Amino acid sequence: MARAATEKYYYSRYMLVQEEQKQQEHPFKEQIWQLFQSADRANIELALSWIKSLEIPMFQELEGLKELYVASCGQRIKQMGGKEIQQLFSLEHLFIRQRSLYQIPEVLGRLRQLKKLSIFHSRAKRLPLSIGQLHQLEELSIQMSLLEELPEEIGQLKSLRCLHLGQLELLYLPKSIGQLRQLEELQIVASPLMYLPEEIGQLSSLRKLVVEHSQLEQLPKSIGHCCQLQELSLRNNKLERLPSRIASLQRLRHLDLSQNRLKRLPFTLARLPLLQLLQLDDNELEKLPTIKNWGQLSELSIRGNNLAKLPATIGLLQQLKTVRVENNQLSALPISIMDLQELRSLNYQENPLRQKDIDPELIVWLNNNA
Repeated sequence: MARAATEKYYYSRYMLVQEEQKQQEHPFKEQIWQLFQSADRANIELALSWIKSLEIPMFQELEGLKELYVASCGQRIKQMGGKEIQQLFSLEHLFIRQRSLYQIPEVLGRLRQLKKLSIFHSRAKRLPLSIGQLHQLEELSIQMSLLEELPEEIGQLKSLRCLHLGQLELLYLPKSIGQLRQLEELQIVASPLMYLPEEIGQLSSLRKLVVEHSQLEQLPKSIGHCCQLQELSLRNNKLERLPSRIASLQRLRHLDLSQNRLKRLPFTLARLPLLQLLQLDDNELEKLPTIKNWGQLSELSIRGNNLAKLPATIGLLQQLKTVRVENNQLSALPISIMDLQELRSLNYQENPLRQKDIDPELIVWLNNNA
């Protein structure tokens, strides 16, 4: 740990002692601070053991603090008052990791300079409505918590660029999510989310959308309006079909639809000219759409489907470096595979290939490139 980071971390520990004693100035505070500044672990441990019995105000002399890491201070956070929180007027990054935190106080909204808020292991089921007052907030991350819903006030975070939600109890997103016009990255992982609101199409700056290991059953048609989207990952959901308007995502480079229930793909998927990575593993696909327009595609993975054949036009994908088609129903491979000059990896194991259906020249080529 770098010295500056160590000082920030342990000074926060120092100022957020948990003892519920009468608060007063301590004559040896400067000496304790010198111990922390040394960044020597022995000195730090000595200082920590020393301050355990001290009666020091929670936020005393923290007016200039930019970053605050809070752990095991749930009771203190719950008791924060307006006078105390206002002393943190310069705070830009607040990281809270607290299993005993059942409610996030409304005074959080008074941290008007806050740019990054991270909450881990919280038992709070809701965010305070005052979160909408954090107009400078750029990154919001809530992970491994019991959060069930986001307030409509989330739409007031006009500066928000990144929203990361992981391992929550989140069932839906508020419609106001569409008001986050600066949002570039939205990640929702391991939550029981079943659908995305149509307002998702209003996210005109969105570049990355990740909804993985959730219960998503369909995509809103408005997804086609996210014209800046470059990466879309919907791995491990319950999708049975895709809207044809996905073809409007002309900037899309990475598309991951693995581990869903897709039986077919819309023919419009062929209209994504910048696509570089396409992952379709573990679905129920029986055929692919026309793929000749995927001229930038470098990786194609279709493992664990029901494909009976690959399109002959695969040989036109001159940027293709990796092809994974294991565990399908392929009885043959198209001879056009030999035209893939950039191909570095071809995996076709666990298919019922019949040698009589494979061109002899291709058999020699496969053996030479095994």
